[in-house]
Amino acid sequence: MKNKQIELKLVTELKDKEKELKHVFDTYVNYNKIFIWIRIAIFAVVAVIGVYNIFFAGKRYSISEYNTIKYTMAAALGIIACVLIGVAIVAFRKQYEIRALVKTLASSKKMNYKDLKKEINIVLKSSFGGPGI
Repeated sequence: MKNKQIELKLVTELKDKEKELKHVFDTYVNYNKIFIWIRIAIFAVVAVIGVYNIFFAGKRYSISEYNTIKYTMAAALGIIACVLIGVAIVAFRKQYEIRALVKTLASSKKMNYKDLKKEINIVLKSSFGGPGI
């Protein structure tokens, strides 16, 4: 297996890299912190399903108790789904903000936006992890 070296041509051409990319990096770090909430929501779904299976599944209940349990579980999963939708909206907004910052940087330095975005994406993913932009 060959070692591939990635050449970051456009990022190295920036004169004051730290100053110009600091806001992009800070925004990406905040964007990356959002994904802990997705993990928490997925854990909550697993916990709700586990609690249901351990305490309620396979037992006999009256119709009113059954309906109460059913609606409580549906409400809990509905709340978690709303949280996931809210987190997704916030994540998409942050991602758009990062892309806009990169586009502004590319236009101000007269660089190709797509190439600069790819290079910054490589730097962000390798430095901070996460999904990239």
